[in-house]
Amino acid sequence: MRTDSRGNDIQVALSDALGRVVQKNEITAALGLPAAAYSRKLAVRADFPNFEELTAIAKHFELVPAALHYDFGLIDDEAIEFLREHRSGHPTVTTRRKEVTKASRRERRLDTAKRKPPL
Repeated sequence: MRTDSRGNDIQVALSDALGRVVQKNEITAALGLPAAAYSRKLAVRADFPNFEELTAIAKHFELVPAALHYDFGLIDDEAIEFLREHRSGHPTVTTRRKEVTKASRRERRLDTAKRKPPL
């Protein structure tokens, strides 16, 4: 069974990342397998979890797949840097954030009065 950079298996690595105990049946559910498959099929494989399995597990638990790939030694620092460069926008492009302000009580009442005039 493949371990992460700290020597932990996928169950312990997920538990650390999520801040809670992850059960084996949650991992098999993420992979679309029956609960008994973990002990019978997955735990005995030397290449478990592989790249595709880590991707499916990460998406199921709403984690970044590249982080798990890196932790389990499937991609290196150069790949992480490549992903950072190519997933962000062009460095010369600037974006503007629309400023959202909270409407005052008076503004809310006026808005409501416009939408719902008195009968």
